[in-house]
Amino acid sequence: MTIEEFAQLLAAHGPDIDHWPPGTQRAARRLRARDADTRVLWEAALRRWTPIAGDGLGDDAPGAARVQAGIDASLRRIRRRQAPAPSTPWLSWRPAGAIFATMAVAGWLAGTWLTPTPEETATASLAALFTLAGVGGDWLVQ
Repeated sequence: MTIEEFAQLLAAHGPDIDHWPPGTQRAARRLRARDADTRVLWEAALRRWTPIAGDGLGDDAPGAARVQAGIDASLRRIRRRQAPAPSTPWLSWRPAGAIFATMAVAGWLAGTWLTPTPEETATASLAALFTLAGVGGDWLVQ
């Protein structure tokens, strides 16, 4: 969708994109979100369209300023909602980093506590090792 098509649809259907033809709504919203000129055009149309004709609110009426302030507040709220969230890529690595750090500390502690001291380790023959493991040592004697 181009800005000219957006302006034509805006003139024909008003600034409420929900009342535009269904095939153009998604493209219009996408263009409004990405293009600053289109957003300015849409906001100007919204300001023109919002005060109801014949309500007695001119530029000098005290209620006109209140209506305009309400429109501006709504537009600010829409802009805040459409603003991209701040990027925090380091936050996504924190859970994985915490898991790996915990695994490293647990491995170090297990290795420290479970490793026998050098005095406890004795040299054993291969035949004694196989006998203790349940493997018959008869095949070693051949």
